[in-house]
Amino acid sequence: ETSPSLPSLIATPRSHQEGQPLGVSKAADCIELSWKPPCHRGAEIVAYDIKYSKDPKFTPHCTKEISTPGTSSNVSVTNLESNTIYYFMHRARNEVGQSTWSEPSHGIATLARPPQAPAPPLRLGAPETWQPTEINIKWEAPESDGIPIQHYRVNVGRNASMADSYEAEIGGKRGVGTLTGHRHLPSTPRPMYTKDLHALTQLRVRGLRPNTAYHFQVMAQNQVGDSPWSAPSAAMKTEVAPPGQCG
Repeated sequence: ETSPSLPSLIATPRSHQEGQPLGVSKAADCIELSWKPPCHRGAEIVAYDIKYSKDPKFTPHCTKEISTPGTSSNVSVTNLESNTIYYFMHRARNEVGQSTWSEPSHGIATLARPPQAPAPPLRLGAPETWQPTEINIKWEAPESDGIPIQHYRVNVGRNASMADSYEAEIGGKRGVGTLTGHRHLPSTPRPMYTKDLHALTQLRVRGLRPNTAYHFQVMAQNQVGDSPWSAPSAAMKTEVAPPGQCG
């Protein structure tokens, strides 16, 4: 007569991994994830598997999986896209097998970034429209992590090093610094915002000297912060003015 087999003293971790993983983002490319360790049911947890995706349904083509040692119940998930929502599931493994996947986490967003540096501005308008005391410039909106650009700042200088530059006044806000011998007149954005609330990318810089070359830099701002200044533009020269009163 065959003796009845003894029941196994070791089982897989609790059949369902209880609790959603919790996460917090402290960087634009990383989410810190943590979870409650399950009942190990007779054997130590040797590893945890973490599945993450931008799709809450975890479709295979946009889902990735990583593992972390069973001695830890938290992990930093890195190399993520900024300003993006991710969803997570986890499961535990021991020497016998693995639990089923946990319930998906709520959506956890990585932090957004400030805009990238704009390209140097270009001159706007045909040469026959150029003026003695103003220059119209334009630039391309830089990458802004999917966040609207709220404002631009413009630096004006007489040499490419921008060592003598001052910040143009835009939208009623006076810039800082001045060029010796220059009147500090407000510049004119045209108009300030588009219909979708993105700041426009053209500016009329006024109060310049006739027959003088200028360089320009642009900085973009979104709700996260400021971009670096663009590289200085190529020199743009104002037109010669008719004779006038000196002083």
